[in-house]
Amino acid sequence: MRSKRYYWLAGALFLIAVLAVGWLSINKTAKEEDAIHIRVKDIEGNTVNIDDEKPTVLFFMAAWCVSCAEIEQSLKEVAKDK
Repeated sequence: MRSKRYYWLAGALFLIAVLAVGWLSINKTAKEEDAIHIRVKDIEGNTVNIDDEKPTVLFFMAAWCVSCAEIEQSLKEVAKDK
């Protein structure tokens, strides 16, 4: 009898904790200060501000990486289409 009560109480407390965490995460709003402000140079040497409120793709590669070079070519083609 006691162990049944214990399991019900533990289950209820767990459910309350999960609901509380969910509620807190839903009600959290992003602030402008939360955004990351980064300036980087693109492939052509132009300075790009990441906080331009536009979607931005960051691609990190190494000169020795064969698959990176292939992906770079695809990204250049996509950039031309913009």
